[in-house]
Amino acid sequence: MKLFNSLQRLFTRAKRTQSVCKEDDPLITIRLSELTAYKSEIAALKATIEEMKVTISDLQEKLGTNSKNSSTPPSSDAPGDNPKKPKKKGGRKRGAQYGHKGKGRKLLPTEECDKVIPYYPQEECDCGGQVEVKSEPGERRQVIELPKEIKAIVTEHQIFSGKCSCCGKKHRGELPSDMPSGFLGPRILALTAILSGKYHLRANRHVQDPKSNQ
Repeated sequence: MKLFNSLQRLFTRAKRTQSVCKEDDPLITIRLSELTAYKSEIAALKATIEEMKVTISDLQEKLGTNSKNSSTPPSSDAPGDNPKKPKKKGGRKRGAQYGHKGKGRKLLPTEECDKVIPYYPQEECDCGGQVEVKSEPGERRQVIELPKEIKAIVTEHQIFSGKCSCCGKKHRGELPSDMPSGFLGPRILALTAILSGKYHLRANRHVQDPKSNQ
């Protein structure tokens, strides 16, 4: 901007000099031509600078735009735009507070358990007194476990035949309508499908022989 003003003053002085000197002085004419060209170039540069100012202003506005001050989604925010405020530490400890009622797995009734093992305290206190044990347990814990050996139930269906003693007509026992066509029952077929389909175990290697201990 200062350069433009300096050239403007220089151009004005050259005009005044031209009016005092001879109009046909070639040196004055050349300098005026040069100044005119410089003036046009500076005007173009000035216009370019103004356009760049507008562009920079738009870019700065876009950089300052986030999900809080515009309709853009939070996923479009740049990293660090919305730093998380540190949480104020409260006076309570982490986890369930004292006296809080637990929401764990419900225990089965004692009579439905396959095995019950009681644990009693020592009969005598360190002071020599007798320990009186309550009739009900103060705490119950249940552990669910699979048996060490899972044996398949093999049922043999024997079909007998005979014939009438009078007419000689042959008769044969009939299987029930829900009898499986193969040698595997519906439950073991479902287990085989889960092991081979969901867990990708090869049926011909891992679940082929239900009586195998392998």
